[in-house]
Amino acid sequence: MTRDAGAEMQETPRPHVGQPGAIAQWSPHLAAAAQPLYLSFFGGPDPRYTPQLLALLERHQAKATFFVSGRRAARFDYLIRRLLREGHALGHCGYSGRPALAQIPGQARADVRLGVEVLRNLTGRAPMLYCPPARLGSRAMQAEARALGAAVLSGARRLPRPGPQAEPQVLLRALHAAAPGDILLASDAGGLWHQPQGLLDALPRFLTSLRFHGGEAAVLQPQMLAAPHAAAPSGVRAAC
Repeated sequence: MTRDAGAEMQETPRPHVGQPGAIAQWSPHLAAAAQPLYLSFFGGPDPRYTPQLLALLERHQAKATFFVSGRRAARFDYLIRRLLREGHALGHCGYSGRPALAQIPGQARADVRLGVEVLRNLTGRAPMLYCPPARLGSRAMQAEARALGAAVLSGARRLPRPGPQAEPQVLLRALHAAAPGDILLASDAGGLWHQPQGLLDALPRFLTSLRFHGGEAAVLQPQMLAAPHAAAPSGVRAAC
């Protein structure tokens, strides 16, 4: 490369994430993708948002892992059947989806057991993947999940939880920061202070960029998750 050409490349402005087409034009992480990304969602299924998310993933030929709450799974069992039918992976985040800090240890362990039982009754087998409902105070829940044979997602790149007025650009920047092998975790459950519409608005551009650069979104497998305090397997990056 000549000196002039090198200087020209250095002076090329870096597109702002909010510009139309910026993600597809400038994405060094995705351009070098040799490992897939792992989209994962927790807290659902939600009858308003999860069907939209499933349709979006199907349009972009992307797969994801859903860590569902047993309470919602029992109520919206048709969504559990649909996500499995469409090739996504199923895990759980307990029965209530409430963090361990909101429960005493005995209740927290029982919450995990009940979540497993609900999914076993719905699918005929116990879920092999577990995601704690919160980052902190979940040791009892993680220990119970492991005792029941599940691999625990103890770290992930958690995306911001958008409120009612959230701009998709915030989520788009977080998605754009992903590197090959990252586990991205977001909520697909709506609530008073959390509405995933911003996620649904941001994901199409991100997934379009991912395919443009030859990347893919794949499901998690139990053997891919690191043991407690151990390094993640090669190619899988989990960051709290």
